[in-house]
Amino acid sequence: NPDVELVVVIAPNHKRLGKAKIHTGSWNWETPFGILYADGETVKQIENECGAAKNFKLLEEEHSVSSLVPYIKYFLPGSKIVPVLLHGDLGFENSISLGEKIESIVEGKNYVIIASVDFSHYLPVEKADKMDEITLEAIKTRDITAISHMGNDNLDSPPSIIALLKAMDKAGAENIAVLDHSNSARITGTGGSNTTSYFSIMFFE
Repeated sequence: NPDVELVVVIAPNHKRLGKAKIHTGSWNWETPFGILYADGETVKQIENECGAAKNFKLLEEEHSVSSLVPYIKYFLPGSKIVPVLLHGDLGFENSISLGEKIESIVEGKNYVIIASVDFSHYLPVEKADKMDEITLEAIKTRDITAISHMGNDNLDSPPSIIALLKAMDKAGAENIAVLDHSNSARITGTGGSNTTSYFSIMFFE
């Protein structure tokens, strides 16, 4: 939808750097397609209401956000970004609260919330497929307790998925569509025993 005005990217803080468990920032991003502006007002609300700290260097170096920036600018040229990086130890209750607060903050705007996470890590493709089935079932049934106990065999950021699911619950986005499911072994055609898997999943009313 070219009319989307706000893109919130919830993503893992892979290096677990910085002084807070939630980081954001209102800096703008340079892309080959022009400047992707941050929504400073929403960023400020994320700081005030969610206890987020600003850290530009962390955002810039975190591929779970930076790798999406050119695509957001290209496909949603009129939108602004709000990046939200989460420590892996954010915690169950804090992840729930964050998702609900984010949806409250953006409610009424034409927005998209993205959780930018990888799924199964380091497993042979057959084993990864089995773990992906378990993870997908937990996402479909919104089993956030099961998700909170998952590790790298399933996904790299339970807090990001929990926050997304709670935001979707609050927004009334009850429906789910799996647009794509793949694995690094299939994408590269190399096979291998040390793979990463991916889902493209859409939530809607």
